Amino acid sequence: MKTIIMCIMTLCLFSLCIGQPTFSPLKESMALEVGTTHTFEFYENGEYVGYNQYTITKREVYNEKDAYFIESVVDITSDSLTLHMDASYIVTIQGVCLHYEFEATVDGESHTMKADFAEGSVHVTATRPGKEYDRTMEVAQNTFSLDNNMIDQWDIMFSAVTLESGGSIGIYTFAAQPMKTTMVAASISEEKVSVQAAGQTWQCFKLEFSAPDGYVMYVTEGGQLVKIESPSGLTITLKE
Repeated sequence: MKTIIMCIMTLCLFSLCIGQPTFSPLKESMALEVGTTHTFEFYENGEYVGYNQYTITKREVYNEKDAYFIESVVDITSDSLTLHMDASYIVTIQGVCLHYEFEATVDGESHTMKADFAEGSVHVTATRPGKEYDRTMEVAQNTFSLDNNMIDQWDIMFSAVTLESGGSIGIYTFAAQPMKTTMVAASISEEKVSVQAAGQTWQCFKLEFSAPDGYVMYVTEGGQLVKIESPSGLTITLKE
């Protein structure tokens, strides 16, 4: 797929065996509520360029696993890109991805993707202008989906891990658009900081990422993503 404005995942692709941090333990179950909707707004050098909104639609058994079903929309318009994505995905109650699919229009061109996760692998079928893909790839155990522009998937991931003062996180991930596996890694601040978003003040840990390098994210102790700052000047904030 054409490079998209929010290219977090394409910035952090590296071998899982080089300088690999310790994988973060997952909570026994995420405390998510069916019907919850969150919206994140994208600002490029201070100018509003779009949003990502997601809703947890139901909790049911999928492939013999207790799972959450999630619907997501991304809509971005900038000088360099027009993007609309309608996506859905299914994760275990620990946040691990079981299924992910989307239909997208990128600068007027159609893109589609479906990814089904099994133990140690993911099967991806995708289309983009002039090309079709049918590929099976190896993935690590407990792999999360963290795809381009899908900020909601970061929010789900943070709900799944335990954030400890002065600690760190390391999570295996798969990005469907570039069809790449990687690990994200960050250090967690000792003290919490106040962040204004969605009409209130949040007490957040500051997470400084080594992968993707230079990114800073503000997340509550309970796992609510509030703000993302990128080295390129892109800022993403929780609206509601």
